[in-house]
Formats: sequence, structure tokens, C-alpha cells
Amino acid sequence: MGGNSLPCWLQDAYKAPAAPAIPVQASSIPSQAPSADAPPGPLTGPTTKLRAYPHKFHEVIEHAKVISQCECASSDPFPSRADFLNRKSGEHFCEAIAETEHVPEGYWPRYRKELGILLWEALMTWCSTLKAKAREIIPCFYALSEDHTMEENKAKAEF
Repeated sequence: MGGNSLPCWLQDAYKAPAAPAIPVQASSIPSQAPSADAPPGPLTGPTTKLRAYPHKFHEVIEHAKVISQCECASSDPFPSRADFLNRKSGEHFCEAIAETEHVPEGYWPRYRKELGILLWEALMTWCSTLKAKAREIIPCFYALSEDHTMEENKAKAEF
């Protein structure tokens, strides 16, 4: 099977459909195709937004998001913004790049700062979602309320 994770009988179903033949005049054909090692093309929007990056690089970004969420959940639930942007985001992206096949070149480290901000904002959105869910779920398991004192709520939570 090689590097593809799909069975050979299923790979054909996931191939992109062939583009329809369009007549092209010789004058509109570029004289030289861009090299695979060429620097990245221009981004399509703000560099701190996922949509700005080519679809092939989204896999790296999404993998880096998962890595940062796992670290936040397991060892650092309240990361420092400065530490995250200066150190951790780089570590998460390096790990994601190392674990992803066929990474488009030129986006990392060229857009390191912007990708760090993108990752930070995604992590804070994820944390906010968790907090909102916790606010919904906790009252179902604990009889906490604003009508009780902090000590009463703490005693109920420890019970």
C-alpha cells in the first residue's frame, strides 16, 4: 500500500475527477512551470486565519491544534500567552510537521509568528468551549447555586 492509508480497491474512489478538457491558446501557457521547491505563493487572506493557508497545509495546522489541546488538557491547563507564542507553539508545529506526510514547504518558519497566533486563538476557543460545557454539566451533578455561600457550595462539591 505504500504511504497511502487507503486500501488499493478504495483509492480509486477518492481520486479527484479529471478536469474537463479546455482548449488553451499557446500564448496563455506559462513558459516554465513552478518548481515543487519554490517558495510558497501568496496567501489568500489574513495570515493568522486558517483559510489563508493552502489546503495541503491545513493538515499540519489541525495536527498542531490537537497537540496543543492535549498538552493543555494533560499538563498545562492555563498556559501563559507569552510562553505559548514564544516557545510552545513552535514545539507543537515542529512536532506536527514531523508527524505529517507531504508537508508543503515554505510556510514554516516563514509565518511562525502568525501561525503561533492562529494556534493560540484556536486553543483559547477550545478552552472557552470546555468551560461552557462545564457550566452546563456541573449543576447536573452538584447542587451548587449562587444562593449558597462559597463554603456551602464547596462542602457540597467535596461530598
